[in-house]
Amino acid sequence: GISWWINGELIPVIHVERGKTYTFIPHGGHNRISSAKYHPFYITDNHKGGGSKVKDPSSIGRPGHLLLAGVVLDPVAHAINTTAGEGRFCEYKKTPTSDQATTVDEFSKSVKLECEPTGPNVSFTWTPDEHTPDTVYYQCWTHYYLGWKIQVHNKGDMPNPTPPPTPKPTPTPKPRPRPRPRPKTPKPTPKPKPASDDSGDSGGSKSSGDAVRPALPPFLFACAAVLVTLLLGRQARDRHAWAFLAVNR
Repeated sequence: GISWWINGELIPVIHVERGKTYTFIPHGGHNRISSAKYHPFYITDNHKGGGSKVKDPSSIGRPGHLLLAGVVLDPVAHAINTTAGEGRFCEYKKTPTSDQATTVDEFSKSVKLECEPTGPNVSFTWTPDEHTPDTVYYQCWTHYYLGWKIQVHNKGDMPNPTPPPTPKPTPTPKPRPRPRPRPKTPKPTPKPKPASDDSGDSGGSKSSGDAVRPALPPFLFACAAVLVTLLLGRQARDRHAWAFLAVNR
């Protein structure tokens, strides 16, 4: 669909104050033969717009179809005058980055303004007064729903402009944790071997000799193997857990 851009914003709510004069410079197009490039801009109390489509022409200019500015009812010719709401045709066109926009602000920055090289430069003024409804609309005379609201305020009741959003600070990246050092596997301490009293003499005489180191019982080897397996398994789990956290940071 198509919609009005006002001062670079897509269908914003406009706030005006009674007694002040506002100037509008429309670029809705002046080619009355091409409906796609003919959008006379006007201000009305009708939320849909599209005044040219009204079935009862006598309702134009009355509450519900007021012509407040832009397109007006010529009291002399008793006809509708759209000239002041036309102007040369301008449009915002999409660029390759427009389809990647995720917010209205991003989309507004991605489009490019293009205007026809020739065409009339028109403008009109509007001064809302005490008879102007509190809510009116800027719309297109030939199509429905191209515009949005104009909020009319009494003198001194204008809302304060909304400040631009404060940019969020860039978070400081957290340092990656260092890998835990691998614990050293304690070696089993051998038990001292008592000196043998056997001389090796078949005659049964006793004499001193070199001590012979007995073999470790089988259950000590089994305990050492279990200890090493548990330590290696724990190291493997610690390294796996650290890598997982590092990836998710």
